[in-house]
Amino acid sequence: MRLRDQALLIDFDRLVERTLAGVAIAAAHASADDFIPEWLLRQVDLVTQRILAEDGEEERLAPGAPPDDLKYYRFVHEAYATEIGLVRTATVNFNVLPVAARRAFFRLLVDGLPVDDCVRQLGTTRERLREDTLEALRALGHLKPGETVGSRKRKKRESDPEKRKPR
Repeated sequence: MRLRDQALLIDFDRLVERTLAGVAIAAAHASADDFIPEWLLRQVDLVTQRILAEDGEEERLAPGAPPDDLKYYRFVHEAYATEIGLVRTATVNFNVLPVAARRAFFRLLVDGLPVDDCVRQLGTTRERLREDTLEALRALGHLKPGETVGSRKRKKRESDPEKRKPR
């Protein structure tokens, strides 16, 4: 599993630190034949799964609480404007979304691809892309359940000049 392919929100430095430690431990029990690219990639995948499980467990034990150490979550606040106190919750919520929703978010809002390119690359429809992206925004804390972009109540302007109230 690779971060980009799976569209996961995991701090890269955290992944590298943990992978280096994991590879060092695993290497002590590995043979020379094990040191092939696939073995190393499996180690990255194992560490990724451990991080996801740890984050999920921390969130389960203290739902909605900010993490004790913001070091590995600050990027979510800085890159996606998620409230600092909600970064772990948002990260866990995002990472458990279906991969299609995470990829839609990354392609459309992170990579900034045009809608039609996203639809083509992801093999989806415009409506599904929209729903997946909204789901990702909700996970990151930017929309309330059921809320959509532009759905907040706004003052309606009368189109008929005779119905407008004088100022």
